[in-house]
Amino acid sequence: MKRKLLLIFTALALSVANLPLAQADELDQIISEDEQVAPLGENKVFAAGHADMGVRVQGGSAQIMVRDDSQDVPVWRHPQDVTFALSGKALQNLPAGTEYDFTGASAGQRVWVIPQAQIAGVPWLGWSSGDPALAKEAARGVTIEYCGHKGPGQFSVFEQDGGFSKPRLLWSSQKNKAQPIFTEIGSHAHANWVFTKPGVHLVAIRMRVEGPKPKTYETFLRFAVQTDPLAAAGQRWTGKMLDSSTSKEPARPVASRTKSFPYGYAVLGCGVVVVVVGVFLYVRASRKERQRAEER
Repeated sequence: MKRKLLLIFTALALSVANLPLAQADELDQIISEDEQVAPLGENKVFAAGHADMGVRVQGGSAQIMVRDDSQDVPVWRHPQDVTFALSGKALQNLPAGTEYDFTGASAGQRVWVIPQAQIAGVPWLGWSSGDPALAKEAARGVTIEYCGHKGPGQFSVFEQDGGFSKPRLLWSSQKNKAQPIFTEIGSHAHANWVFTKPGVHLVAIRMRVEGPKPKTYETFLRFAVQTDPLAAAGQRWTGKMLDSSTSKEPARPVASRTKSFPYGYAVLGCGVVVVVVGVFLYVRASRKERQRAEER
């Protein structure tokens, strides 16, 4: 009995230890002012690896760009040239309960997710305000604003801390209004990007540099969800974006370092509890065996 318990809980401990959770060093980031910018029109299909959107200041001008950190040497790319491709590796099942109903999907339904923590074969998209030149322009930070979604189904972004904390919704296509979040200068964060249907998705983004002379920049991000990314590359955002005045809520601050995959830390917490209970049962079984031996 004692040996059986030991084997069971050792296996549980090993499985918990192998959960794909992001570590602190994965979010450490140093950006230099001399990093290269890819030529406009150089298309990039992003099927895996790390990327951040952010304001890039160079030569006295600024614009929203995507920092491609998937190679040894980072390069900044124009968002209209980038397609984030999500394959079947991005599929996740929503957990039981109603906490994730804001995604537009039901518990148990499969959705496509760019996760808060990096996993193999899926893009890892975040945002960064770490460009050294940006600090000279922004005294406070950067407001990042969702300004619309075009595509099948629903789109949402949420973040979730470790332990048993609840998810915090940042953006939702079910709300027909601009939705701002705020990040301090020098921040780097990731969240969970969720799509309920396959197809091409376009997400309008506005960034406002908060400083003595606030400046606003606009762009869009393109996602090919379980569809041909090369065919999706030609699609552009057309028409108006949601105006900032439609938002009646102040920009909510986001964590500068978010490290949990949607349900990873909850599972980790359960695993730790199981292991502790296992140790307790093991010790109790050992005591009973000793007592029986002494009675003989």
